[in-house]
Amino acid sequence: MKGKLTCPFCEYSEGLGPQPGPCPRCGTPLVYRRELPSRLPRLSGRGVWRYRPLLPDVAPVSLGEGGTPLVPSIRLGRELGIELRFKLEGANPTGSFKDRGASVLVSVLREFGLRKVADDSSGNAGAALAAYAAR
Repeated sequence: MKGKLTCPFCEYSEGLGPQPGPCPRCGTPLVYRRELPSRLPRLSGRGVWRYRPLLPDVAPVSLGEGGTPLVPSIRLGRELGIELRFKLEGANPTGSFKDRGASVLVSVLREFGLRKVADDSSGNAGAALAAYAAR
């Protein structure tokens, strides 16, 4: 998987591994960084994985998330004098935008060979993570 983990404060950097911890120098959570090409290729496909050039280079675990419709708001748009649309994220597999992140997270965990995941959630994030981890 391309990319590395970097500390946003002290610039410590390390390769990716299955159990990253906090920065060993200052204790700050590490951030995933990936060098991007100078010119992004044309995006294709649908959903969150159409942005593959910006995401970790892993095999996707997908339930068809993303690509949710834009629904026109005729009345409110007219009142405001603009063409207004709302993103209908409830059309995702578990009914939440959290499916997008769960898809990427579970894909990365699988790449590392991890088979279990835990999440402290009382709602949509937990439902999304459970659905994607079950794949």
